[in-house]
Amino acid sequence: MYDSKQIGQRSTGEPRRRRRIWELEEYLCSIIGTCLSINELKKLASKTEFAVDSSLSAYELHILFVHGVSHACPVSRLVDKKLNKKFHLAIRQAKRVKSSDALADFWHYSKEKNRLAGAYWAIMTHPLAPPSLCSKIHGEVHMLSHLASRKSHNNEQRQRDQRNKIEVLQEALQLANSQARQEIGWRDEEIAEVTMQLKNSDELQSRLPQALARIAELESGQRYSELQARNSQLEKELREVSAACLRLSQENIQLNTDHSQLSEGQALLQSEHDETRQENQAMEQLLHNQSTGSTGHSCDNCQCKECPGLDLCGRCVLYVGGQHSLVPHYRQIVEKCGGRFIHHDGGKEDQRVKLGKMMSRADAVICPVNCVSHDACLRAKRLCKSQAKPFITMRSAGISSLARGLAQVVVEPGDLGNQKIQ
Repeated sequence: MYDSKQIGQRSTGEPRRRRRIWELEEYLCSIIGTCLSINELKKLASKTEFAVDSSLSAYELHILFVHGVSHACPVSRLVDKKLNKKFHLAIRQAKRVKSSDALADFWHYSKEKNRLAGAYWAIMTHPLAPPSLCSKIHGEVHMLSHLASRKSHNNEQRQRDQRNKIEVLQEALQLANSQARQEIGWRDEEIAEVTMQLKNSDELQSRLPQALARIAELESGQRYSELQARNSQLEKELREVSAACLRLSQENIQLNTDHSQLSEGQALLQSEHDETRQENQAMEQLLHNQSTGSTGHSCDNCQCKECPGLDLCGRCVLYVGGQHSLVPHYRQIVEKCGGRFIHHDGGKEDQRVKLGKMMSRADAVICPVNCVSHDACLRAKRLCKSQAKPFITMRSAGISSLARGLAQVVVEPGDLGNQKIQ
């Protein structure tokens, strides 16, 4: 449990500056997804240079901001300011913590109070948060998204059961009210009949004691009192059910919100599935062409549509970034497709000046966004734009992504431009 005794002033030698969002590179995806809603991202996008239209999916908007805040710029500063303002209370509470153990207690306390988003941002940017604690909290936030689907299903089942119970009680109340109205009608009819008999006093003189006894019985209201008591009980149950119905309606609103978030997550997964399927198709086509011998130079015009298979027709492909261990495989694939391969490691060892020299030799540039420095990627993109060369970004440094990227290279230059392979 988070203990207020564990807070206090930090020692003189401890860091005092909170971390900014562009300093949390490995946690950017979870921070944007957990701490900001899609509507908030759209509002922030309207204040930046991002051009966001209705055709942009929630996933694309999410990725746009994850990339946008990965370095210090007006966009990242705007998002950082928004998060600090939104979670100012959690930041103020975490600011008084004087040790990493106290930060862990603050996280557990926030989880119990269902204040995960604010505590997540406050701890991730806290100057005393160790990498081990940040990694642990990041894992917990990741697993919570998996539990949300099961919780939604259980809540929907409870809601259906409550609705069935309400319907049964409403039917019982309607039946009791109907019976009460029927018996009251019978009583009124009997009273009316006795009254008519009393008007003919001469004829009914001999029956007067019996009539009086019947009237006394009816006017005593014993049965009516029983029906009134039953009606009061049903009204009480109806009020309780109505209150339960109101609570369920509120829960239903929350469930619908959770369902929308899960639907957005499902749409993102479906998009990733489609991209993976397209990469597999490109890889299968590449393997088929290589197995049947359809690769290599097979025509004199390197820009014709009649080139069989995946034929680069001698084009030089510059691969920026990627995994060092896979570079020989990249080279083998490009050369088997009839192209020439050159490689720049994306800024790990190769200098930035070397990238400009290699660009002059390349006919097309391929860059995996998950395995390259941000600076090298932007520099290669600017050079391609200035030199009117195709620049293709891939979602990973895998072989299948390369196969799909090469499939984009072989299209006509006028149709290519700057492509993005997710």
